[in-house]
Amino acid sequence: MVIRMKIKHLFLLAFLASVIITAAVLILDRKEAAITAAAVTDQVSFQQTAGSVSDEDKWELISTYIIRSSPSWVHSYDVEIGPGHSGVRGGGHSDGEAASFPMDWTIKQHYLEDYVQHAPAGTEVVGAAILLAYHAAAEGDFKQAEAFLSQARKRLTFFGYAYGEQQLMLEWVKLAMASGHPQRVQSLIKSLVKEEQTSASNAPYQTLLEAAKLPPTRSSTVTGVIKRSDGTPITDAGVYLRQKGDANHSVVNEEPYQTMTNSKGEFTFHGVLPGSYQLNLGLRLDQVDGWSWQIENDTWIDIQAGERRELNVEFQPLIQQTSPVNNEVIHGDTMTFAWEPVAGAAYYNVNIGLRTGKGDSMNVLLKDRIASASLRVPIEELYDTPITISFGKIGDWSSVETESLLGFENPQVHFHWNVEAFDRNGHFISRSNGYRLDEENAAALPLFKLAGLTLTPADQLLLDHKMEEALRAYKRSYEENRSDLHSLRMIIRLLQSKATVMEGGKPSSAETGSYLQQMTALNPDHRYLEQLFDYYNEHRKWSQLDQVYRKITADPAASDLIYLESEYAEAIARQGRYEEAEMLLARNVPRDASHRSIGLYAALHLYLHADLAGTLELVRRYPDRTLYIYEINHSWEELLSQLAAKAEQNSAYAREIHEKLGWFLGGKEQDIHAWLQTTRDTPLKAFIETLQKVK
Repeated sequence: MVIRMKIKHLFLLAFLASVIITAAVLILDRKEAAITAAAVTDQVSFQQTAGSVSDEDKWELISTYIIRSSPSWVHSYDVEIGPGHSGVRGGGHSDGEAASFPMDWTIKQHYLEDYVQHAPAGTEVVGAAILLAYHAAAEGDFKQAEAFLSQARKRLTFFGYAYGEQQLMLEWVKLAMASGHPQRVQSLIKSLVKEEQTSASNAPYQTLLEAAKLPPTRSSTVTGVIKRSDGTPITDAGVYLRQKGDANHSVVNEEPYQTMTNSKGEFTFHGVLPGSYQLNLGLRLDQVDGWSWQIENDTWIDIQAGERRELNVEFQPLIQQTSPVNNEVIHGDTMTFAWEPVAGAAYYNVNIGLRTGKGDSMNVLLKDRIASASLRVPIEELYDTPITISFGKIGDWSSVETESLLGFENPQVHFHWNVEAFDRNGHFISRSNGYRLDEENAAALPLFKLAGLTLTPADQLLLDHKMEEALRAYKRSYEENRSDLHSLRMIIRLLQSKATVMEGGKPSSAETGSYLQQMTALNPDHRYLEQLFDYYNEHRKWSQLDQVYRKITADPAASDLIYLESEYAEAIARQGRYEEAEMLLARNVPRDASHRSIGLYAALHLYLHADLAGTLELVRRYPDRTLYIYEINHSWEELLSQLAAKAEQNSAYAREIHEKLGWFLGGKEQDIHAWLQTTRDTPLKAFIETLQKVK
């Protein structure tokens, strides 16, 4: 479990990376990626081994190295990459799993066809047939794709393998839709319903059936090419066009829009319904070794009815880091991060991180908007950089991973770093963070240690998970020496983690606020000021909040203020400063790719101007990309359209909307609660309830 402390950069790194995923370092050394089965290391050794063993062992080889022991073809890839979810999949294997390696498709096809025809009927037969079918369809031969699926279905039916047959038929329907055969989709689903293998109301059949019934003028198509910047196509890659409701987890085969690239790296989706989507890819490790896809967090694709959209993906070489690397020990009061410059880069961001004893990788932004290909920072700045804190169990303070609390002041931990490059328009160009497997790419791993650190007795108590004793020890050290920044840092972090783990995230205590005030007096770093901002906001200390906000925004080091601005806008709206809050959000929302504050912006605009048409235009222009986090399945546009439809029928409805928005914005929670319990005004109730959820 992860504590996402209310610190801007921690929130951004954790949130934008998908609420749902960790911002893990995607750097693997050879040991982590090595094939444990020494007999099979490449295509040649696979063929030699398969030709010299029994049929039973041959089926096991094909299952392990080609099908990846799964009926779901999405699990046949090593890596899943996307704007909200990235990581190693490994085909569902446990420790010691076999890693994939390049294999010519003609050779792979031979073994897969052999498996479908002769191997024991089971889930792997499904997986083999699906891989064959997707490849044939990608090359434009849907007839051959159906032949592979039909052959496997006959074997599964003969042996009474109903579950495998259901999985196979789902992929058949999806493949028919992606290949542009809507009539085939309808006939397949009709047949499955008749045979009682599914219901047309079940997802994803419902989505696919709706798409198949669209007239050609409203049916959308998405095409693209996936390649490296040197022109090399990425072939046989999984391509997943993901709906909003699926973006908070890794890809599963129940999602409706999935396909594979052909020999030219091309892909096509037919019958795409209007809506917002994210593009994810499934790849082998060798396809991404030394390369990265410069996908930005919160990258969404808005598809309109009848649209033809082209989505091309180009992988860039990983940025080469030059220092520090290979566990270099850093001495002195400053350190320098250096890397090879990237053509077209206007600035860089540097992130640092550590790996805990349990293997969790924690990252945080150290510095952004760096103009040159190096960064020199005081070591003390690393000490001040907090890490996202993880823990095992609510109510158990000792379950906190204490390495994440001690952060970059732990002499027992190796630290890592990465760099990202952006052009002058703020668009992501490339990164160093990626998969490095061969000798050349893994020659300079970005790992370092800090010299001169010594664990204090309080630190040792902390690492021993003696939380209360450690807190008392840090307090004693600080009382004895009021310039002891280390002890003061640790007091604050311990109190914050305790509030989250033991008190369910209640507002920070007055004790925490007092220590934050002392810290900002000793060290007015913007990160501590932002924590103090959160404290004043939680406790509605408005005048102090205004003062701290002005200090933060005047600090050149605090360059990315989108999240802080949205928090401040909500705070001043609670004070009745509605016009000021609206002006701030009018500047903030367009600059935030997630548009997370559009709900409040819409509420303020509607309350101040009674302009439903103008408010509708705002939410259409800036769709909220975060609603799925709150398990909200409707959009602000849908909610406001319902209000507008009712307002057209009732001239007095505008006054009702204005009154209830006034209650919400004015914090009249009891009035809102009583009204929600009794009202039959479904559109306005849904709008207010959604505002409450995302507040």
